[in-house]
Amino acid sequence: MQTPHIIERAFQLAPRFSSVEEIRKVLRHEGYSNIDAHLAGASIRADLKKRFAPASSGEAGERAHAD
Repeated sequence: MQTPHIIERAFQLAPRFSSVEEIRKVLRHEGYSNIDAHLAGASIRADLKKRFAPASSGEAGERAHAD
């Protein structure tokens, strides 16, 4: 099985986490290199944040009332 590119893997992980730092830790643990360089751009961080796990129930409730 082929290992996914670091960016692809970051997007696979994003729905399970709530910060880029958590994704970086997992990628390091999985043996990826140059993680900081790959995830340094504002655009990639913003795209990952859009895919993060839903906020805690308290925050989700606040968001629902704000809509």
